Amino acid sequence: MPIAAMRMRNGLSTPPSDTDPFYANVSLLLHADGVTNTAVFTDNSPRVKVPAYVGTTLLSDQQKKYGPTSLRIFNGGDRLQYAEHEDFGTGDGAFTVEAWVRLNEVTNYINNVFDTRSPSRTGVGLWVGGGRFGLPPNLIGFSSNSAVLAYGGTIPTDGSFVHVRWTRDTDRWTRGYINGVLAFEHLDNRVLASLASLVIGADAFGTADQVAFGYIDEVRFTKGVDRGGGLPSSPFPNS
Repeated sequence: MPIAAMRMRNGLSTPPSDTDPFYANVSLLLHADGVTNTAVFTDNSPRVKVPAYVGTTLLSDQQKKYGPTSLRIFNGGDRLQYAEHEDFGTGDGAFTVEAWVRLNEVTNYINNVFDTRSPSRTGVGLWVGGGRFGLPPNLIGFSSNSAVLAYGGTIPTDGSFVHVRWTRDTDRWTRGYINGVLAFEHLDNRVLASLASLVIGADAFGTADQVAFGYIDEVRFTKGVDRGGGLPSSPFPNS
């Protein structure tokens, strides 16, 4: 059965509950919970996936938003990379990609948090930071395969975890949210690939200075759903 496209108004995200009404649409759900200094990354989505490459990425109890650990990115080659799958290829449909992040540098650095691009497939690079390439600092933004398309907002620099969310609706509007508040919106007329890989914590093209150094927790990729704004107040449900 094809995944239906759905949209929620800004600020009207589903309140915390034991279940997610869009759970069937979740392509990846990583709580990043486990044993510190290990590399077992459990996917709690309906269609379980295992990363094809992890570098020296580990779970760490040094910083976390929820649970005992979070995902720690601390070397240049670190990333979680998932093989090409239709779950990550959104085509002309909606999506929501989100996580809690605590990054080392957002004032003068580009942190690629999520990336579905490749040399042969049209995707998105979803990033936090700025202060380079003529950009202001402390932003949330997104890029095409060749250029920065939109950015905005102000990422807090107080050392706390920040919730970041990128959405796209069926009218091709892409939006970025910081702690539930709209930071930018942009009409992106491209049709994205229907089959894509997913990189977490780094640039898909291997750009050395765009690794998301720091900690990433509670990752959720939802295909076919624009969840809108709103700030989650608990871990994402597993059903």
